[in-house]
Amino acid sequence: MKLKKFCLISLFFIRFILFIFLGTSFIIMGTITLHEIGHSLAARYYQCPGNTIIFEQGQFPHTKISCHESASMQVIILSGILATSIFSLLLFFSMGGAVKYVGMAIFAVGLVSANRDLTMLSVPQLAMYTINFIGFILVGFCVMKITIAYFKKVYPE
Repeated sequence: MKLKKFCLISLFFIRFILFIFLGTSFIIMGTITLHEIGHSLAARYYQCPGNTIIFEQGQFPHTKISCHESASMQVIILSGILATSIFSLLLFFSMGGAVKYVGMAIFAVGLVSANRDLTMLSVPQLAMYTINFIGFILVGFCVMKITIAYFKKVYPE
């Protein structure tokens, strides 16, 4: 009896850890990809040559763009942050339950993944640290809320 209970708890714990790991990985990679698509779409709108999203092993994905106008380049830089923000707000306000917190997590990962863009926009280092801190706190909060929603679904009251 005790062995059976131990096996069930162990199996549940492994399934839960796998759920959190895969869900978090999907959110991170999806957010970064959406961010880069935002840059790419803005570059296409401004008809910049050399518009390519690059996924290289050992590096974060990035968009290679050759644009010479500084005004359009600033819009292109901001478009990555804007793409993740709009998508996350759509999820947050249009869905309920755990999906609402997935939207919030996408927003938080979008904040954290925007370091390079913020550097290119000459955002002060202290502001970038603050944005990263807020992003990590939000990610932790969202993982906690998604975990609670998961347990409520598995063990309804």
